[in-house]
Amino acid sequence: MSKKINTTQYPDIPVLSIFEDGVEYTVLQPIAELIGLDWDEQLAAIKTDPVFNGHLRRVPLKPTGKTEYVSCLPVVYYMGWFMRFNPNDFTGDDRKRVIVMQYGMLEGLSELLAQ
Repeated sequence: MSKKINTTQYPDIPVLSIFEDGVEYTVLQPIAELIGLDWDEQLAAIKTDPVFNGHLRRVPLKPTGKTEYVSCLPVVYYMGWFMRFNPNDFTGDDRKRVIVMQYGMLEGLSELLAQ
């Protein structure tokens, strides 16, 4: 099993991706917490969502030598999950982060479709 870890840096938002067996997965918990969401509530919502639940994976990482499992979605499903958030439901820096990340996702999608 081949695994590579990458971090994409939005202005102040690190997004951790894990490439495993040719699939790019995005680690969800740090993103949810960074924009002020309760991770347990988000995980429960993902697990009951008919689209996202089938793609949720727990991927092992060893950041400190001890194996930790992180919840991930393939990048396209992560984008779908994140685009469900309405920036108007957030305030202050959290609202700015949601807007920046959604713009970045849409720009990336636009570039991909133009290829």
